[in-house]
Amino acid sequence: MKLSSLDSNMVTKMKNYPNKFMVIYLLVGIMWITASDYLLSVAINDPQVMSFFQSIKGWLYVILTGVLFYLLLSRENTIIVNYYNDAKRKEKMLYETKNQLQAMLELSPLGVIVCDANGMVTIFNEQAEEILGLSKEDFVSKTLSGVPARIFRKARSSSHTSNFHDENAFQQSIEIVDGKGENRSLQLAYSDIYNEDGIRIAVQVMFNDITNENVFRRKVNYLESFDATTGLYNFDTFFDESKALVKGNHEAQHALIILDVDRLHMINHKYGNDFGDELIRLIALKLKNQISDRGVVARLRGDEFGIFLPNVSDQYDVNSVVQSLMNELQKSNQTLDVSINITASAGASLYPLDSESFEELYQKASVALKNAKEERNRFCFFDESLNYNLDSYFYEHELHRAILNEEIILHYQPQYDMKTKKMVGIEALARWEHPEQGQISPATFIPVAEETGLIVPMTDHIIRQVCQDYNTLIHAGINIPRVAVNISTKQFSKVGFVNELLTTLENYQMPPEAFEIEITETVTMDIERNLEKLNVLRDAGIKVSIDDFGTGYSSLMYIRELPIDYIKIDRSFIHALGDDGEKMVQFMIDLAKLCEVGVISEGVENSWQQDFLLRSGCRIAQGYYYDKPMALQDLLLVKASSI
Repeated sequence: MKLSSLDSNMVTKMKNYPNKFMVIYLLVGIMWITASDYLLSVAINDPQVMSFFQSIKGWLYVILTGVLFYLLLSRENTIIVNYYNDAKRKEKMLYETKNQLQAMLELSPLGVIVCDANGMVTIFNEQAEEILGLSKEDFVSKTLSGVPARIFRKARSSSHTSNFHDENAFQQSIEIVDGKGENRSLQLAYSDIYNEDGIRIAVQVMFNDITNENVFRRKVNYLESFDATTGLYNFDTFFDESKALVKGNHEAQHALIILDVDRLHMINHKYGNDFGDELIRLIALKLKNQISDRGVVARLRGDEFGIFLPNVSDQYDVNSVVQSLMNELQKSNQTLDVSINITASAGASLYPLDSESFEELYQKASVALKNAKEERNRFCFFDESLNYNLDSYFYEHELHRAILNEEIILHYQPQYDMKTKKMVGIEALARWEHPEQGQISPATFIPVAEETGLIVPMTDHIIRQVCQDYNTLIHAGINIPRVAVNISTKQFSKVGFVNELLTTLENYQMPPEAFEIEITETVTMDIERNLEKLNVLRDAGIKVSIDDFGTGYSSLMYIRELPIDYIKIDRSFIHALGDDGEKMVQFMIDLAKLCEVGVISEGVENSWQQDFLLRSGCRIAQGYYYDKPMALQDLLLVKASSI
């Protein structure tokens, strides 16, 4: 029963108490007089006795009615006391609930404003004050007005629900100027409040501040289309806009130009990255002003800009535009109180002459740019004579993706002691399983990786994979004495290479004694720069070998002075055995013995080569005569007895 209904019933009962008692008193009196007189007249004939019992009857009536009324009053009193106690308990609960609701409203992360049916503000919580920059004293107990009134109108006009738990409750929003004069974005939810009779007695609106979210969302949306540094289109938007221009006029001739700032990395190194960013912004402004509404300008990456010119008449037209851009960039550029002159190189391809595919146009423009950068400050169109570079560009592009997607996998070729037939080590060899072209030869992608610098991140990945595979082998009970990894000159020359390598080995808990690096003869030539690095590696326990020995420029002095553990005789010398190549191989083995360096022969393919090497003093070899390079799972099948 609702409390208000209980109050009404109790009041009615108390008003009816006199009437109730009067009726009971009259009914009992009539019944008592009638019944007692009848019984006495039947039972008693003596007048004196009758008189005595009449007096007794009166006293009995008084006692009976007294007891009856006492019982009735006690029952009603109990009802009243119980009602009073229940009312006090509910009043306490109501008070506590009100305090809890008040606390929840005040601590709520949402702003809450409640108005009664007359438009009078009854609740204006602290968060509403904080969000709106207004004081509740200016609104509570007053008619709704100002910004809150506007919020109510907006919330109510677009409200489709009166349930705050509805997933659509906070879909409407409003832009306001708060009490401090700042622009804010609010999310709104509106609800009516009804009494037990279904009559609306109040309305409330709840809101939260989404200003920062909107700013962040706008920034994210901006960065999806524009370059943050220059404000130009980014790579993806450049493609989309250019494709749209082609689609709108596919019968015309168009030009895609890629412009690269020469030696920007040197400028960054000398003046700092902040200066470089300012210079990039200045270059972007010049390009945009020069092109204007003639075409589309974008920053593609780093120091590379893209320009799409629709409706060009011929190559002379394109050349004229590009030369004007390059001339403008060569003018003195004042940036951060420094005046600097720069040059740029550019490459272009034409639609539909070079291709009707936008992706191919970009590839061919990149190839033309690469050709132009060989001399710098030059502009080249793509032509068929540059087709040989397309494969290089393709592999460079795909190699970027392959490294990120870890498509570069490892095969291992065992190295054996030819006398004992025991495995003494393995060499890690990179393999590329392309998702469309299948296995790509290392002879194809390794030179591209070297030329583009991708050899560095690729080798970083290989080193980590070697560490993981070594641990897999050890856990399988296969003890590999050492694993050899080829280290390019660029990798070895990288600042911090030695520390990074030692840290990786430590992180993967691979013993340095089990790791061997194979360096080229080019590294051994720069003794002053590389001697310290090699000594640190040697002191840590890492083995060092010279790969493809005899094909470069190694000298006796290099081998004697550098901390080298092995020289690896190149397979070309092993294949020449039997064709007067024995003396050269014997000389290399004797030279290694003289320098107290071990020898490993590569490319052994038959027993005759093995026997000659053993007679000449070389015991370690690798080649197809023993095992082809194999995947890790195949290496795991090697019997422990063969190690």
